[in-house]
Amino acid sequence: DGERAQAVAVWDDHPAHPSGRRLLVNISAGRPFRRWPDGRFVQVIRHARVRDPHLSVVVIAAPNEGDRASGIAREAGVRYVRTPTLREALALVATADLVFTPDTGLAHAAAALDRAAVVMYIHGTAVGWGLYRSVGHQVSSADASLASLPVGPVIAALDQLIGEPVADAVRSEGMSEGGRFVRPTTGHSRASLRATEG
Repeated sequence: DGERAQAVAVWDDHPAHPSGRRLLVNISAGRPFRRWPDGRFVQVIRHARVRDPHLSVVVIAAPNEGDRASGIAREAGVRYVRTPTLREALALVATADLVFTPDTGLAHAAAALDRAAVVMYIHGTAVGWGLYRSVGHQVSSADASLASLPVGPVIAALDQLIGEPVADAVRSEGMSEGGRFVRPTTGHSRASLRATEG
């Protein structure tokens, strides 16, 4: 459809490494207590680009947070792409290889579309709303605000996905809580564990 073709064009427009993997970073989560500090997004993005120099990174946000997203992208040296509609955001999720986001609808979209994801949760909420039967890692704050979640566990979780080819990541069947990586003991093709607070 039109949105998907537009999303593919966004990724293909990457000037340096058109064949590199695609990391989509969503900074918006709706509620103030789920807002992660801008500087930490910048740190994570910079780290990801050092870890994989061929990584193509796109930052998106809700329409009312465009200025914030643009500032984060500029400081991290990556692109901000406006997504005026939910369909446009979902198309970028569908065409990404990796997704990094706070707990929001795009996290569930990534799971439904089989996109490997790192998702940040408020303490205690991952038990009921965490990644389920999907590939990725979930990290939780220490209290009722994402502001208490440090950069370290997020980088550790993202490294688990960046450190292996996308095809292998899709088979890895793993999730993490608080930066701790957990693998199921079965050989199912998708992750079958509901993560718990650890």
